[in-house]
Amino acid sequence: MGGNSELHCWKDLWVPCLENFTPTPQDPRNEDIARLMVKDVLSVDNLEWNAKLIREVDFVKINTYAVVGSSFVAIACICHSNQGSTLWARLKIFPRMSPFKAKLLALRMAAGEAQARGLEQVIFESNSLLVVARVGDHTLLFDDNIDCTFEAIQEMASRFPLWSFHKVSRQVNASANTLAKWAANRKCVGCIPLDCLPTFLVKIDFVFLSFLR
Repeated sequence: MGGNSELHCWKDLWVPCLENFTPTPQDPRNEDIARLMVKDVLSVDNLEWNAKLIREVDFVKINTYAVVGSSFVAIACICHSNQGSTLWARLKIFPRMSPFKAKLLALRMAAGEAQARGLEQVIFESNSLLVVARVGDHTLLFDDNIDCTFEAIQEMASRFPLWSFHKVSRQVNASANTLAKWAANRKCVGCIPLDCLPTFLVKIDFVFLSFLR
């Protein structure tokens, strides 16, 4: 960041992979996080994240994606710790449907898995702006089947105040994208043992801060 290291984490433009270039804190009630400057979350040479600070934030991130084939869709969700390690991955195969509905079902699957595991602080990410927007806006209406799926997600989220849902670029969502394609090629379903996943999906380097959204 060079001379720009005096930027405020939550007020200035500095994260190019985010839609508005400005992150917001996952938990705005945390006063220590609310005061963070960019220089606080980067290493001394500004080339890496401040790993010690990031690891103190106890979050998981779940990325979701769907691949639509000629006769089926593969949906995937993959969960990472705040240190970048893959914790678990879940996959399902359905008859062919629209990409929008498939990405919605992927998010529903991720929320259901997070609820079943009792995960209280989760960042859910999808590269579908419409799916993410509908989760947060009850006034956006679709057909009854789709609205019921959204309502199920919203009902689960109401029990976990530190869950959040965000639209990200396909690049940021790369792990779920790759996982869905891997599942489509192998017709894998269920919760996949980590030792069955491609090596590069088991440990990744984050291009974001765990406590950002």
